[in-house]
Amino acid sequence: MIRIGSLHYKLANVDEEMHMYNQALATYTKALGEKHSYVAGTRKNIGMVLAERSDYNAAMEQFNRCVRSIHILVRAI
Repeated sequence: MIRIGSLHYKLANVDEEMHMYNQALATYTKALGEKHSYVAGTRKNIGMVLAERSDYNAAMEQFNRCVRSIHILVRAI
C-alpha cells in the first residue's frame, strides 16, 4: 500500500496517495501495534501529504506521533 501511495505521489494524485497511506496505517496499526517502525514511517508519509496541502497542524500531529514512536523503538534496543 505504501508503494502504491508513492506511485500516486509521482502521478500527482494526492487524494489517492492519502487514501493508500491511510489504508496502510490502519492495516499496520492493527497488525503490528502503534509502536512499530512501519506505523511511524506511514505517519511520516501522511504528514508530508498534509504539509503539501498546507494543513500544517495536522501534519505536525502526524510528525510528532511518528517521533514519539521512534523514541520508544530506540529505547527498546
